[in-house]
Amino acid sequence: MKLVEIVTHDRAAPGITDRAVAFARQLGKEPIVVKDSPGFASSRLGVVLGLEAMRMLEQGVASAEDIDKQWSSGTTIRWAAQAHGSGGLDVRLAIAQYLHATLKLPTTSAHHPA
Repeated sequence: MKLVEIVTHDRAAPGITDRAVAFARQLGKEPIVVKDSPGFASSRLGVVLGLEAMRMLEQGVASAEDIDKQWSSGTTIRWAAQAHGSGGLDVRLAIAQYLHATLKLPTTSAHHPA
């Protein structure tokens, strides 16, 4: 993966975040800085997109293969195809349920618990 999340917190030594960002860049990675929070940034965004992929598949909007083609043409993340292996849509649903319970966020759909 090219993206690296640099997780910060209030007790971090001054300058440590900048050093971590610089180190990640030296490794050829693209760092983002996030606060220490359940799911950080990429998992929380991934859950939202994964849930929508599940809804689209469930509603017959498109096949798993076509949903996957859309993602693979616009991003390196392959959501629908992951439904058939580890890290699939079932895992994303479990992550969504954990984040919902932990963050106490309202659901976005009356039909599906987040």
